[in-house]
Amino acid sequence: MTLWPAPPITRSLPPGEVHLWRIPLTTLPEEISRLHTCLAADELQRAGRLLDRRKAQDFIVGRGRLRQILASYLHVNPAAIALTCGKYGKPALTGNALQFNLSHSGAWALLALGADAAIGVDVEKIEPALDYSALAVRFFTAAENACLLAAPMAQRRRRFYRLWTRKEALLKGQGRGFSVAAEQEAGDWSLQSFWLAPGYVGTVACAGEIQSLRRWQVTAEK
Repeated sequence: MTLWPAPPITRSLPPGEVHLWRIPLTTLPEEISRLHTCLAADELQRAGRLLDRRKAQDFIVGRGRLRQILASYLHVNPAAIALTCGKYGKPALTGNALQFNLSHSGAWALLALGADAAIGVDVEKIEPALDYSALAVRFFTAAENACLLAAPMAQRRRRFYRLWTRKEALLKGQGRGFSVAAEQEAGDWSLQSFWLAPGYVGTVACAGEIQSLRRWQVTAEK
C-alpha cells in the first residue's frame, strides 16, 4: 500500500505532473460546519435536497475539501471559486486552465489535479456481495470482458473493479458518461490504477503522459 503523506505547505503544479489527494469523508461536526461555509449557493441547495443525511454530509465534505484544495493552488478564498459543469456534469474551473476531477465511494473521496491536460479519476469500494459479472456483461467491451475472464476466479472481483475504475476515470476525463457508446479507446490517454486504502481501488486518467504522480492525504487544516 503506497503511503499518502501530509501535503507540503507550498504547492505548485507543473505541466506533466498529476497530484492525487485522498480525502476522508468522515470528520467532526465542527469541521463539517466550517466546510459548509465554503460552498456556493447552488451547492448548498443540492446538499439540502439530499434526503440521506450521510450522502448530504459526504457531498459537503467532498465539495468543501475540493474548494479548499483548489484555493491553496490558486491563492484565493475557497468560497470565491467559480465552478461550471459540462454536459455530463463534470465540474470545471471558470477561466482557469487547472484541471481537476473528484470521485468518492464509501469512506473516501479522491481528487486529481493536472496543470493543463484533461483529467478524470474514479474510486470504488470493493463490495463482496456485488454481482460484478452481470455489470461486466452489460457495460464492458468485448476486450474488457476477455481481460476479466482471463483472471483466476479468486482474483476476478478485484480485476473487475480495476477495469471499472479505469473505464470510469477515462470517460470522466473525456467529459462523457456511460450513456455514450460503450466502445471507448484510451488513445493518447495515460491511465494509472492504485490502492487508495484497504478495499478501495482507484484509477486516474490523464490526456497525455503522466510524467510524475504525487499523492497526499488531506489534513484537517486543508
